[in-house]
Amino acid sequence: MKRIILIAVLSTALASVLTCQQQNYQELVNLADKCYNNKEYENSGEYYDSAFTIQQGTLFSYYNAACSWALAGNKTKALEYLNQSADLGWQYIDHLKKDTDLNSLHQTKEWAELINKVEKKIDEYESHLNKPLMRELEAINDSDQRNRMMMDSVQKRFGWDSKEMKELWSKQNKIDSLDLSRIKEVIKEYGYPGKSLVGDQSSTAWLVIQHADLKTQEEYLPILREATNKGELSKSSFALLVDRVRMGKGEKQLYGSQIQMKNGKYEIYPIEDEPNVNKRRAEVELGPLEDYVKQWGIEYKVPAENKH
Repeated sequence: MKRIILIAVLSTALASVLTCQQQNYQELVNLADKCYNNKEYENSGEYYDSAFTIQQGTLFSYYNAACSWALAGNKTKALEYLNQSADLGWQYIDHLKKDTDLNSLHQTKEWAELINKVEKKIDEYESHLNKPLMRELEAINDSDQRNRMMMDSVQKRFGWDSKEMKELWSKQNKIDSLDLSRIKEVIKEYGYPGKSLVGDQSSTAWLVIQHADLKTQEEYLPILREATNKGELSKSSFALLVDRVRMGKGEKQLYGSQIQMKNGKYEIYPIEDEPNVNKRRAEVELGPLEDYVKQWGIEYKVPAENKH
């Protein structure tokens, strides 16, 4: 009886997926991610399958689809999508090897072939990169994030205006100043250090500029826009900088990425044309806002469009 019910449920889910092919690619990927988070792995895989009939996936969406299918027990589809991700340039070999979602694949001969394929592609890809600069940017990335990763726990324990928090910010501000000075030198010498120059460290310069003062953010915004248009920086990263600049100028943000604290509670900074925020987020490869803000304990629902 249980097996018959399960088949009926999956058939209903599949029908829903086929109906959802009317939706766009990003909406289906978002649905796949929601199913994954709910541990509905086969439904998640089906949504990914449908999304890829609309347009080619990215190396990340193929990888995520592989995780869903591996957890659902379909090794063939999982390996198929991992190979497609590898063909598009998957470089995160350590993550690939350690990802527990993929444990069921480790004993297959195809897994060993996949690892070998990815490692060869990484060697070929990195032969064209500036490795000394990559290592330097990796260290800058670490210095930018190390203290910031501690701030949430310090804030919860001692309070936002506490002596401990002020000391942490004082230390980080000095680091940020040094990091920004070096990033300005790098951009002056190389232009924006993007994917073709530093591989997976392409977001480091953006991160440092994101944490700089408004004048600096506005100065480098056109450079980062050009880098994004050339594929050297991700659309999602650039979108966050756009929001940060708008917030700094007292304007409403576009993508809902900026969170502020008021009266001891996190809340979303005001959004321009809020009913369409998720459409704009999808255009820059960001997931639904209601999912994004959960990490700050914010329950959110996109308001309906006022047609009057």
